[in-house]
Amino acid sequence: MRRAFRIHHDPAPGETVQLVVDYLPEAMRPIGDGWWEANADVGEDSVYYYRAVADDGSVTRIDHGRPRRPLGEYVIIDRWRPADPARMARHSTLFKIGIGRHWPEARGASGLRLTLRLHEPSIRPGSRVAVIGSDPSLGAWDESGARRMTASPFPWWTLTVDLERPDEPGRYSYLIVDDAGTIIHRESDQLPLPPCPTSTVVTDERLRGLPDWRGTGVAVPVFSLRTARSFGVGDFADLAAFGQWASQCGISVIRILPLNDTISHHRWTDSNPYRPISVQALHPLYTDVRDLPGFGDLGADVMVLGTDLNAGSDVDYERVIRAKLNILRDVFDASEPDPQAVAFAEEHWDWLGPYAYWCTLRDRHGTPDMSAWGADAVFDPARLEAAKSDAEHRDLEFWCWVQFHLHRQLTSAVEQVHRLGIAIEGDLPIGVAVNGVETWTHPELFLGGRRAGTPPDGNAIRGRDWGVTTYDWDAMAADGYAWWKGRFVAMGRYADAYRIGQVSAFFRVWEIPEGAVDGLLGVLRPCRPLNREELMTHLPGADIAWLSRPTIDMDVLHRRFGATAPAVRERCFTGDAAALRFSDSLGSQAAIVDASEAGAFDGLGNRATVTRHLLDLRADAPLMEVPGGHHPRASWQATEAYQRLAPHERDAFDVMAIDFFHHRHTGLWRAQGMRTLPAVTDVTPLLPCGEDLAMVPEMVPALMADLGVLRVAVERTPERPGEWRSDPGDAPYLSVVTPDTHDMAPIRLWWSEARSAARRYWSEVLGGSGDAPLEATPDVCTAIVGSHLASPAMLAMFQLQDLLATVPGAAGPDPTNERINDPAVADHRWRYRCHLAVSDLPVRDWSRR
Repeated sequence: MRRAFRIHHDPAPGETVQLVVDYLPEAMRPIGDGWWEANADVGEDSVYYYRAVADDGSVTRIDHGRPRRPLGEYVIIDRWRPADPARMARHSTLFKIGIGRHWPEARGASGLRLTLRLHEPSIRPGSRVAVIGSDPSLGAWDESGARRMTASPFPWWTLTVDLERPDEPGRYSYLIVDDAGTIIHRESDQLPLPPCPTSTVVTDERLRGLPDWRGTGVAVPVFSLRTARSFGVGDFADLAAFGQWASQCGISVIRILPLNDTISHHRWTDSNPYRPISVQALHPLYTDVRDLPGFGDLGADVMVLGTDLNAGSDVDYERVIRAKLNILRDVFDASEPDPQAVAFAEEHWDWLGPYAYWCTLRDRHGTPDMSAWGADAVFDPARLEAAKSDAEHRDLEFWCWVQFHLHRQLTSAVEQVHRLGIAIEGDLPIGVAVNGVETWTHPELFLGGRRAGTPPDGNAIRGRDWGVTTYDWDAMAADGYAWWKGRFVAMGRYADAYRIGQVSAFFRVWEIPEGAVDGLLGVLRPCRPLNREELMTHLPGADIAWLSRPTIDMDVLHRRFGATAPAVRERCFTGDAAALRFSDSLGSQAAIVDASEAGAFDGLGNRATVTRHLLDLRADAPLMEVPGGHHPRASWQATEAYQRLAPHERDAFDVMAIDFFHHRHTGLWRAQGMRTLPAVTDVTPLLPCGEDLAMVPEMVPALMADLGVLRVAVERTPERPGEWRSDPGDAPYLSVVTPDTHDMAPIRLWWSEARSAARRYWSEVLGGSGDAPLEATPDVCTAIVGSHLASPAMLAMFQLQDLLATVPGAAGPDPTNERINDPAVADHRWRYRCHLAVSDLPVRDWSRR
């Protein structure tokens, strides 16, 4: 298709403008009044952008944003796009599919003189965009003749007119009008329009002078929802009901925790939603069993069981998942083949087949450990095909059938939420289960024996071991990140935005080596270890070997173990009393755990306490040997060896370690982030939001902004060293501000647990006099929530518990029951369930209009 492209741009002296179609540049010619024109052949899948070049051919400026796509009109008129990181976010699915349902879609006519297209998501329900201009068809600047635009689809606004004077240059401007036609905003500038003698489309990126869109979000795990028809846990039907409540409260976005299947052992340890066995499959926990065909035939006992489970104050994960899987199996066994389910399995067999086979083998062998599966320890597509016709084929069909109904139910729930003009934000677990479908079918994409986690922070003093794998980014890049693309296609079926739980992992990962238990012993990857010459420069005369092993003597043992110290020494250590070393059988933290479980420490006191002290001693060295040199241990100041250094040696160690963690790798990590993060975020139009709670590399926020990734700013975990809180009033627009996250105590629990912080907040932030109240009253919670609602950030996100705490009488009776996750507990039970049914949630206006 031959198209004429025009753009209005005033280049610097010596500059010319180029049109770049499918990454091939073509010179444009000036046609007067600042307009440049070029003709080019484009296809349906072509992309293009503009750039300015100097006399020597070097590129001086680039039309900012993702490449454009040509429309069907003969002449395409564009505006030069200055650098605007918010553009990527404004073009995301969150506005188009989620919030956009406030406006019925109506496409303008085509083939006429002029089509104006405006991308503007900051229009509130009850308003719309209109156009006024110099041509009589646009009112000849008489505001009563302004032409209203249609959402086509939102956030795009379209108007097609037949100009009365198409051969003359003109000007136009945008207005916002309400339903009654009253003008509520006028654009101050008039935009130039060249002669349009043939069919022309003009694209504008935003309406000038209009405040940016700002929305409110509520974060809630689906499993925590409660309705009268639930079956012991929130399900997908409950999500649709929750959307109705959110709509009444002026909420724009619902954030949910991951919905992926995590069933490894059929035990409560599977309740952690961040250890997915499949990044495609949905968790059977969320099945609305009452919606299954044939559920009513199962008998009264099932109804009684559902009522009993639903009456619990918490989620009883083991009972609920066992009951739901039994119901699913009974309904499946009693039903005839469903053509829709069969078609779904055929369409998605590339991931659904391996998933169903993995589940079958897990249950057949009684373990998710693939190494115990004999001939199936290594995935073989031929064996999967053979299983489709052997005695286990019904098991394959069962798991495919379950996924069909989960997909059907979640799709329906999301559609109902979208009809209300509310977007869904999903959650992207940064890793996958060590033993899962992905590591079985694509082991080459993961680094075996190593796990991802986080370094220590205020919420987990020993760091976190997520129990998930780390990625081999080189292997993923080799096939164009196909695995990530498939993952985002799956997420895009149900979400409009997504949260990356540890976005820094795309720059560098905190990798916990084999044999370690605590995140405290993690190392950075990629990194440049300190070589011996560098160590001696920072620490002249230091005993590097001494700094690289735990410093343990009888004084240390007495402080840890008291009266049992001699017995502990006898059983666990060798060497002189002034320089003890762990016995060979306790050479790693994992070996200590194994010995504890085997009863090796019985008689030394409380087993858990003794084991914890030994694990801490095993990690008590300020330096760690790694391939290529040494790596400072996180929280090095807490180690015995560091404490025994002279003051000037401690100062020197601090300088070395701070530089290592915060400055040494800036260029390396930025290059890694530029390689991996765009490859992931550009796969999908979903709006990405990145969150980090520990040791954030200094270049991360700026690079996220450049890529249009919203930064999650948590008030209680400031990114800048030396600050005790992150003021939501200082957050940039490309942010999500929140008082806390699901990994933290909600406001009421934090207020009672962290009394010194609460007192400081009371006096310095809230301006209270006297001592802080012992409990966070509704007024206190309202003030905290209100400061976030007033933030300039794009989104203010709140846990449901925090919103309820602002309403007198609505909060739960015991704030300790409102914690969703305690990251300091490796196998925390994820069981929080809202004490109120969705139908009983208080309705308040939490909008940010």
